[in-house]
This record gives sequence, C-alpha cells and structure tokens, in this order.
Amino acid sequence: QIMSLSSTSGGVPLHSSFDFQFHRFDRVYYPGDTVTGTLIIAASQKGITHAGITLSAEGTVTIDQASSIIGNTLANNLKSMTIMKKNVLNLKPGKINPGTQKVEFEFKLEKDAQSELSNLYETFHGVYINIQYILKCTCIRKGLIARDLTRDTEFLVQIKSTSFDNFNPTPSPFSFTPQSIPIVSKRSSSSSSSPPFHVSGHIHSSICNISTPLTGELICKEGEGGEWGGIKGISIRLDRLEMWGGGEGEMRKESSEIETVEIVDGDGVRGWSVPIFVVFPRLFCCPNVVS
Repeated sequence: QIMSLSSTSGGVPLHSSFDFQFHRFDRVYYPGDTVTGTLIIAASQKGITHAGITLSAEGTVTIDQASSIIGNTLANNLKSMTIMKKNVLNLKPGKINPGTQKVEFEFKLEKDAQSELSNLYETFHGVYINIQYILKCTCIRKGLIARDLTRDTEFLVQIKSTSFDNFNPTPSPFSFTPQSIPIVSKRSSSSSSSPPFHVSGHIHSSICNISTPLTGELICKEGEGGEWGGIKGISIRLDRLEMWGGGEGEMRKESSEIETVEIVDGDGVRGWSVPIFVVFPRLFCCPNVVS
C-alpha cells in the first residue's frame, strides 16, 4: 500500500540508488505486526526511466540436506521453503525526476496460506539451516543495455514466548576436575605436567529464555595433589545443535560453535564467586524449534 510519494530538495547523486528505512530502528518484528517504513529512491541527474518498480517481502527456510558424495563429486543438496511472500507495492512505468523520492510502505507480517510450513519461525543464521526475511526492491529499466536496479535488506522476526510467565527456574550445578574432562584426564595420565584444578558452580537454570542472558556463578577451588598453577583462563563456549532430515529418511545432526565468552582471565582467586553473564546472539541462535 502506497501511503505517500514526496520529493525532497538537496544535492543530486551521481548514481541512482535505492535504500530502506524501517520505522523500527532495530528492524525486529513479531508475527501479526505491521511492518512500516520508507523506500528512498535517489535518482541521478538524468533521472530514472523505468518499466515499473516493485517492492516485495519474502521469508524462506533454507536447509542444506548434507553434502553427498556422487562418484568423486561433492554435491550440495539445498532445499528452500517459502514461509511468506508478499507484493508490498507496485509503481507504474514512468520516470523519476532527479533528486530523492520517498515512498511509504506497509504490510502485515503473517504466514502465507499456501506455505508448506505451519508457522513463521525466528530469524536464524546457522551452518546448515537458515531462516531469513528479506525486503527487496526491483526497478525494471528500459533499454537494451540498461540493467535493472535492485536493493534488498533483511528484517528480523522474533516469536513472543509465554512459556516463562509462570516458570520457576531450578539451579543446575556443575563441577570440573582433570578427571571429569576426558582430554585432560588422558593427558594427565601420560604426563605429570598437567596441574590439578577444581572449578564448581551453577547456572541459574538450564532452561533459558533466549531474550535474557544466561547467568550463574563459579568458584575456583584448590585441586587435589598440590597448588593450582598454569591455568591461563576460564571460558564458556556456546554451541548450537542443528538437526534436519537427510536422504532416505535419515536424520542429520551437527554441532557448531556460536561464541566463546571469557569468564576468568588468568589464575582465579580461590574461593571467590565469579559471576557468569552470557548474552545469546539472536542472529546465530534461536529458541528450540521442531517442525
């Protein structure tokens, strides 16, 4: 829906271009929201003669169904499914005068009735699974050698959760020693150089609201057998687990690292409580999803 078309004075750009300005600075929307913004058209001194300008919004889920070996060839089997596709606006053929034109747009964020998927899903950028929502503008140019002008940008979709309204978190304890970590335990058995250590603590809940940080605390304790030494730091690594259907009905499962956050720099002070505070990166992780 075209809300208004206006021209602004000012310098004329050397090259024609398009840009988007969402009315929400973070570009985060929820299912059922109305996405509003401005399409900014900057026309050069010659203006833009076009055969139509379209603005569309599309949401897709792309799954890499695993790389398969065919003879000696490595083939990627990508499957893409459309969640939503909307024609936001269509400008009739004509000419845009030099300067800056602004076109207001709006559309409702909802799933297409023809989609094979049941719901909208959160934006997610994984290794094997990607969920993206793209706003794309295409200007069809006239002339045999004229190239179409295109511009696209991503907006983010999040799902509001009500499952934590009456949720009572239960602390989840942990404890680490050389014997509890297989790679350290194996190295310690073959060499006496590995220092003993003991780190214990808890996270406030193993079931987390992804919109809030992962919190807890840890305590550095003396290890059995002598003084603790040689430890350079303590970090927490966040991994994501992606599962998808492969060929012949099999399920594939891959884990990949998202981020590593340093909790202790150097040798920790014994007996001191060290806070844990880890923010989930929303682009690269999402709530547990089964579809």
